[in-house]
Amino acid sequence: MPFNLSTITEPVNNKNFRECMDFFTEQKLSARSAAFDLEWEKAAQKAVRIQTTSRNAGKTANAGNKNERYLRRENARVLRAGRLNSCGRRLVVRKNEEGRNKSSVHQFAQVYKHPERKTISFGGLMSCGSVWECPVCAAKITEARRKELQQAVKLWEEKNNSVLLLTLTRPHYKPDSCKEVTDGLNNATRRFYNSRGFKQSAQNMGLEGRIKTIEPMYGEVNGWHTHTHTLLFIDGKISDKEIETIKQALLPQWQAACFSAGLPVPNEHGLDLVAGNNAAAYVSKWGIESEMTKGHLKKGKKGDLVSPFGLLDMYAEGNEKAGELFVEYCEAFKGKRQLTWTRGLREKIGLEKEKTEAEILNKPEEESELFISVISHTWDKIIRSNRLLEFIGVCERGTKEDAQKWLDDLEWKEKVWRMHNKNALKQAGLVIQ
Repeated sequence: MPFNLSTITEPVNNKNFRECMDFFTEQKLSARSAAFDLEWEKAAQKAVRIQTTSRNAGKTANAGNKNERYLRRENARVLRAGRLNSCGRRLVVRKNEEGRNKSSVHQFAQVYKHPERKTISFGGLMSCGSVWECPVCAAKITEARRKELQQAVKLWEEKNNSVLLLTLTRPHYKPDSCKEVTDGLNNATRRFYNSRGFKQSAQNMGLEGRIKTIEPMYGEVNGWHTHTHTLLFIDGKISDKEIETIKQALLPQWQAACFSAGLPVPNEHGLDLVAGNNAAAYVSKWGIESEMTKGHLKKGKKGDLVSPFGLLDMYAEGNEKAGELFVEYCEAFKGKRQLTWTRGLREKIGLEKEKTEAEILNKPEEESELFISVISHTWDKIIRSNRLLEFIGVCERGTKEDAQKWLDDLEWKEKVWRMHNKNALKQAGLVIQ
């Protein structure tokens, strides 16, 4: 695009521009110094009205509901920082055959687009791998886990066996912290599964193995509500009458485990047991395998209860208390496993070795196609100007040519800003190198 220095005018926000220029004059900075670049970008972002805070990311993105997980990640990054500052933002350094870092022109981010859903995913970027804190990593990991559980249930039932869904919960109250509720529940659950009574019941029902997960929710009335879901893999078919008998036998054992753990004793609502073929109606529209993996991803509110990532949505709307609750939840669940399989169950079902979070995240989304590649210095400009969400929206709604035009426009604007810098410095009597 042709560029004429005489057509450049000061940015819209003259105050920010002059403050920035005063800083440059006082410090006598070169137009090529890192400090110059940083301060100029801050002024330029404000001048062209680019949102520079993640709390206002939704106004910048304008990309519809498909971007929800990226919007949530930006808000989580504001609250948690740490590895989230690198997740989906920094490039994975590529090595050559000699093990040395490749030059910057060979470092790039890959953008993938699903041909039907039009959703965007990335390759070549760092991932935090946190299933509890990062909505983007959690979405990809839980989807892989969901499909694996779906396959496990299908293979087991094809062998003329049964799968039951056991839900355990404990009494909880408003003053209880998330850590207190969760640790207390884990303690009681461990005592329950290790008790002589449960082992006898497991033998009677023909239990071959189980898969356990934990799900946190928050309610304004009674505070944190954490409960566990466990898939019970039963040898042979089991009737509804037998399920009810097992449920009545397990309830006093769960009550005894809670009492032994120093918790209030739950009533009959503290334990529920349903057959796998009825679980879909009981848990959610996704079905039994999604309740096991996507509980903390539930959108919005369920009665008085809201999911952890629902708290991020409330925080984005200005609810500071929701942000504090999300941080509390992250601290309580840090380092915990999402799914726990009993030893030997995978072999009995006929599944391969479980994939790690890194293996899942490094694989592109199924059926997605490479849409566009962004070289490192252009990607850095997208991140520094806080326009990642806007770029994702352009890729989702438009064609490859639209995305490339947007990237070219970003490059041109930076050239305008830099040339304007040099013009102002010349007028200030500074030497431009």
